[in-house]
Amino acid sequence: MQQTRTIEEIAYLKLWLGILLVTTLSLGGWIMTHATQSLSFLVVSSIVGFIAAAWACASLHRRIVFEIKRLED
Repeated sequence: MQQTRTIEEIAYLKLWLGILLVTTLSLGGWIMTHATQSLSFLVVSSIVGFIAAAWACASLHRRIVFEIKRLED
């Protein structure tokens, strides 16, 4: 029962990781194409958002790896 719940939790985390990755890549693409044309406030805030999203992706990936290792034990 606990193993099934952990597997479902890992699948849910992987879904959110995918959503975060797409968001991060889209934001990075926007930054690269509009950095010189947009207001500096928008560029700075998008860079901060990009860094936060990338950090969230890395943290979520570490959590998924931890849950998989916990499942294996």
